[in-house]
Amino acid sequence: YRQPVTRADIENVRGVRCEYAVRELLKTGMIQELGRKNALGRPMLFGTTDAFLRHFGLHSIADLPPLAPGEEESVFDIPEAQAAALE
Repeated sequence: YRQPVTRADIENVRGVRCEYAVRELLKTGMIQELGRKNALGRPMLFGTTDAFLRHFGLHSIADLPPLAPGEEESVFDIPEAQAAALE
């Protein structure tokens, strides 16, 4: 729903570490590296690929199902420190 994202962004949403999941998604071509974030440590930015969309029967990110009421805030909330780094 929100890309590009860092591994830390994913972990913030999921609430668990995701190194293995990100590595496997990269290996299978479901996500790709899109560059680096202009923040401390220059973390890698990731986004979904066409293979990801095809796997789930989607033509574009816009085809994703809508989030349930209240979910949007948790997915799109960016901690203040991250928001400041984006500016």
